[in-house]
Amino acid sequence: MKAGGGLFGIDARALAVFRVAMGLLLLADLAVRMGDMEAMYSDAGMFPRAAVAQSVSTGWNWSFHFGSGAATYQWWLFGLAGLLAVALAAGFETRLAAIGSWLMLVSIQHRVPMVLSGADILFRMLLFWGMFLPLGRAWSVDRWRRERRDGGKAEAEVVQSMGTIAILAQMGMMYLFSAFFKSNAAWFEGDVIKGS
Repeated sequence: MKAGGGLFGIDARALAVFRVAMGLLLLADLAVRMGDMEAMYSDAGMFPRAAVAQSVSTGWNWSFHFGSGAATYQWWLFGLAGLLAVALAAGFETRLAAIGSWLMLVSIQHRVPMVLSGADILFRMLLFWGMFLPLGRAWSVDRWRRERRDGGKAEAEVVQSMGTIAILAQMGMMYLFSAFFKSNAAWFEGDVIKGS
């Protein structure tokens, strides 16, 4: 393994763990959302497409899920998102799987933006930065195929790029701004925990 990597270097094996974790989280997120498929994502449920379009005033709120209000259409999109998540976790066509998974995650989140939390936004951001990282460099189908094609076994290495800088800065900013916004009397006196 290469030594070094600098302050913003990330070991390729750590990126592989991140890739698998993101794929499994995507599958868990889909499984939870599937329980409320018709109630949340079809036009027969609580959030018909017309109601979402009226309540969201920005043109950036695009979604493949706006294509039809039929539950069958929504199931097909969920199935596609699931296949992309499995490909991401396995490291098969990793870059395409990461891009496709991010697009499907944004699409699902934009379909019913009223139920999102900060965790959903962080999940989306981490997957976004993952598109710019070599997530398939270790412990992946892509690496296995590359080794079979080229012969020999390559060592894992430390990756340092704009992508590693961005994802590490994203996590650092999350903690920094959380600390900043919670530096007030309500948090210091415990009122937030008490519920008063």
